[in-house]
Amino acid sequence: MNILHITRNIPIKSLDGNPIILNILKELEKRNIHQKVLFPAEYIPKLPFLPQRYKIFSNLRRTAYIDSNIQLLFYNFIRLPKFYEFSLSSLYINKNTYNFIKNIDIIHAHYILPDGLIAYKLARKKNINYVVSIRQGDIDRIKKIKHSGFYFQLYKKVLENASFLIAINQSIKEYIKNIFNIDVVCIPHGISKDKFPSTLPIKNRNEIIITTCAQLIKRKNIDWVIEVFNRLNIHEKKMRLNIVGDGPLYENLSSIKNEKIHFHGWKKNDEVLEILSNSDIFILPSDNETFGMVYIEAAINGCVIIGKKGTGIDGYLDSNNGAFFISSQEELYSVLKDLIENHTLLADLKAKIYKKAQESFSLEEIITKYINIYEEIK
Repeated sequence: MNILHITRNIPIKSLDGNPIILNILKELEKRNIHQKVLFPAEYIPKLPFLPQRYKIFSNLRRTAYIDSNIQLLFYNFIRLPKFYEFSLSSLYINKNTYNFIKNIDIIHAHYILPDGLIAYKLARKKNINYVVSIRQGDIDRIKKIKHSGFYFQLYKKVLENASFLIAINQSIKEYIKNIFNIDVVCIPHGISKDKFPSTLPIKNRNEIIITTCAQLIKRKNIDWVIEVFNRLNIHEKKMRLNIVGDGPLYENLSSIKNEKIHFHGWKKNDEVLEILSNSDIFILPSDNETFGMVYIEAAINGCVIIGKKGTGIDGYLDSNNGAFFISSQEELYSVLKDLIENHTLLADLKAKIYKKAQESFSLEEIITKYINIYEEIK
């Protein structure tokens, strides 16, 4: 089977990107799925005195390789300003685009725009089917545009003509159903089994360790975590808070710490996993989270999770198996207070979330779901 992936959100050359999509590609490669990648890159002429970001994009031309096995073509298009930015993305500049997609059986677009619009155009030319993954960034854009306008119709056209729509979380699935009246299947992100602890980490100590891990920006609401921790800490509970991450709010947040709050700064993924393996509760009340791999990394290490309602992994886990989703700072206080005052409950939920994560978030099992969809529409 030959799959063409359309995505710009992967780390390539000097660009940062989301390793989640790259991990999906690598796992599919292990299953002998032949893949190519089309990377939508706005056309920027090579001119002197360009800002650094534009200099990078002006060099995104022709082809490259991912891990020596997966061929990538930079698909150049004219990008418009503001809400109409991807309207012309189906009009490619590259003369060799059509040759690049010869022998492709299925197209998988990893965002609605521009990826899905490009998929729509190419799939019609090739008379093949395409799949679209929908992420929070897509939903944020749709919410900002008029539903009676031309740009909204582009979204509608892409979604209505796809053979399969995949939502990363339940909130996205419900939104697409409500706005477009189209059914969507939910498939979470996953973690390779070799990163799962073989047994529930044993944490023999007298204090409860709470961890949060995120970029220190406003929408992550790390200030909620610190303020609630400080309120509970007044009662002389044996507890400690780890804050992992860096960002523009570091100085402001660190100014309200006490001796039981430890700021770790940015850490590599293996270091984050080590901190989580020694934690009891993970809190990240982040707004507009597409998924949040760190929730799953906490779950596989037996951490009870507290997240924001209607975002991230809400819908995959619930309070019966060790995950709580709150709407306010006061609700966070109430849930955390109950957990730290009931050690028996906390221990029981830690075991439950560890087991549930083993069952639900194995990357290998999730890749099988993708392959089943590909086989169904081939």
